Amino acid sequence: MPQANHIMVQGYPVRAGVPVVTKVRRITKRRNLQSVRLIAIIAALFGLGLLAVFIRCQLAVLGYQIVELKQEIADLDQQNRHLELRIAELSSPSRIETLAVTKLGMCKPDEVQVVALKEEVPVVPVESLSRPKTVGQAKEKPLEKLYRVVVKLGSSASKKTLGMID
Repeated sequence: MPQANHIMVQGYPVRAGVPVVTKVRRITKRRNLQSVRLIAIIAALFGLGLLAVFIRCQLAVLGYQIVELKQEIADLDQQNRHLELRIAELSSPSRIETLAVTKLGMCKPDEVQVVALKEEVPVVPVESLSRPKTVGQAKEKPLEKLYRVVVKLGSSASKKTLGMID
């Protein structure tokens, strides 16, 4: 039984001077908090779903790129084999000989034209090719001396091929 200064709100006695709005606000705040939590959970699940879809799409794109790269590797391997075969064809001795004879007008040398030198080429000491250390040695340059040795070797080799020297 309610007392004289009490009123009934939702089945409960409340004093007449106490505002009823405070209890209603608490209930409203609790409902708002629950709905915010529910919306946050739904948004998080939606975000996770979008992330999963994005990852799947990226995997598909990477898979296609892998297939394309494997095809490109196979094409390049085939092209490499073709080029190696072409190099082998172009550098074969029989092809080079045919081109030398037909296009360049060359011919095979006779045995008389080929000369084998039996004598060893004299070795020029490195010291004689180095720069002179004193002013007195500066008369002859090392390259001039080397040139004279090469000319001397060339003239002796040409005399041997002509049969002048035994």
